[in-house]
Parts: sequence; C-alpha cells; structure tokens
Amino acid sequence: LLPGHTESITAAAGIAMSKAGLTIIGLGVGSLRPTFNFLTAAGASFDITAANLAFSNCIFTNGINAQTAMININSADVGFYDCDLNTTNAGGTTGAVLGILTAATAARLTVKRCRFLGPASSSGTTTTAQIQHEVGVDYVIEDCYFTGKMTQAITNATAVLRGKIHNNVFVTATGTLAINMHASSTPMITNNRMNVPSGTTPITAGAGFVAGNIYSAAAGVTSTGQTASTATVSTL
Repeated sequence: LLPGHTESITAAAGIAMSKAGLTIIGLGVGSLRPTFNFLTAAGASFDITAANLAFSNCIFTNGINAQTAMININSADVGFYDCDLNTTNAGGTTGAVLGILTAATAARLTVKRCRFLGPASSSGTTTTAQIQHEVGVDYVIEDCYFTGKMTQAITNATAVLRGKIHNNVFVTATGTLAINMHASSTPMITNNRMNVPSGTTPITAGAGFVAGNIYSAAAGVTSTGQTASTATVSTL
C-alpha cells in the first residue's frame, strides 16, 4: 500500500480479508503510513477470515464511540508487525470496546513491535482490552507498547494453553490491570514493564508462568519505582 493510502470502514466486515497467504505491507513513515479508519457504525470492523496473513506498517484508527471490535480474527497464523492501533480518535472523544478480538480458531497469533494507543483520559468509552485473545495456542505478543484509557491491555476469558507475552510496555491510564488471563490459561509472561494507577497485582494469571516483570503504581522517580518487582507479579 502506498504512502497516504486511506480506507474508510463503515460497516461490519467493511473490509473482509478472505484470501489466504497474503502479506499487506504499508509504505511510508509516521502519519503517511496507509490508514484504515473505522467510522459511522459501532459494528464497523476489519474481519480476517483466511489463514496465513501478515500486516506490516499500517495504522488502524477508531472514529466511532463504543465501537464493538476493530479487528476480528477468525483464522490461524495471522500476524501484525510494526502497526499502530488507535482505539480512539485524535480528540479522545471516541473509544473502541476492543482493539483486536480473536473470535474463532486463531492459533499462532503473532503481534510484534506494534503500538496500541489511546489518550490518558477522554470523554469516550473506556477500552475493555486492546487485545482479547480467546482461542488459539502458541500466540506471541512481544515488544509492543500499550497506553491509554483501558480496563486492561490484554485479556483472555477462556482457557488457552501455551502462549508468550514478553518484553512489552504497558501504561494503563485507568484500572488496576495490564494483563488479565483466565485462571486455567498457561502463558509465559516475562520481562514486561507496567504502570497501573492503583493496585498491586497488574498481572492476573493463576496458572501462568510469570517472571521478571516490573511495575510502578505511581508516577515519579523513587528507588522502588526504579527497581521493584513484587512477589505478586514474579511468582504467580
């Protein structure tokens, strides 16, 4: 896709990726990267129904308040690399409920070096999760940046065995959680850095393997803020 290319998505499955084996590469830097805008209807969505698809260097921006889910993934081996997903508009007056939702078989989902961006505060809907991964083993969420008004950045309400959440940065403007996993899910959650405005358990993963994560519950530079990793985070 050429620099400056823009697509408007105004209905459910407004874009439906049904051809397997494609790689979508966006050219350009910054705001000139190809952009997909979600507008008009709360059900507007980018649906992925074919396997073995990759998306690189694109921007996805929500422009409708209480938008249900921006990207629906229903297939295996889908990857996002170096993309921005904005769950709000520039003015902070809109909010997507979900950024990425895996609604059917989505094994081996990969999200790397992506930014999930929302404002620190807004008048729009609070995002429930930037990624809600419901099914599909062997997922990888790595080297990403999550920020803005959200209940949690990553959530998982059904048991998923095997997966890696590694080396991400979370700046949660609301709530107490960065990562919220089902009690029977068994992810490896390692080396993440997190800010939550309150609370002492930014990761919930009762059956997960959690190590090397550091969080801060307050702004400012203190010795604790620079070095602390609590038992709650590192030994779940």
